[in-house]
Amino acid sequence: MAISRFAKVLFALLISVAFPRVSLGGCPETFSGEFLVANWREDLPRSGKLERYKKGSDFRMLEDRQEEGLVTERVVSESGKGFLRVYFKTRQLLPLKADYKLVLDGQLEFRISEIVATNEGAWGCPLESARVNSCKADANVVISFDRQCGVPVRK
Repeated sequence: MAISRFAKVLFALLISVAFPRVSLGGCPETFSGEFLVANWREDLPRSGKLERYKKGSDFRMLEDRQEEGLVTERVVSESGKGFLRVYFKTRQLLPLKADYKLVLDGQLEFRISEIVATNEGAWGCPLESARVNSCKADANVVISFDRQCGVPVRK
């Protein structure tokens, strides 16, 4: 019986060391880099651009631009709602401490800001909230928002 109890304690200790709960200080500073656009009825975008700006700079301090490796596809949620899934092959993880501008087909612009992590979770930190232009976005592992949140690109 003592060996059995010792084995259980050892097993519990090994599990707690191998899979620690992430705390505020241990959260990653990145998120998945995926965006889901609800109510996308147009053809799949053929071009896209993702610009990263210094957080809180009102999209004036450009830090990085990605125009290669756009991936778009139609996906359906478990509840049956359709989305356009957007990500860039070469930017699969994006820094949380930034604002982003996503432009699809040079026509529609989504300014993504106020990204906040939950600071909880054993496999990274899900997102708590985000904003897309004037809309509140749904945030968890990805940032999702309605197509109507986009604004026409100013030329």
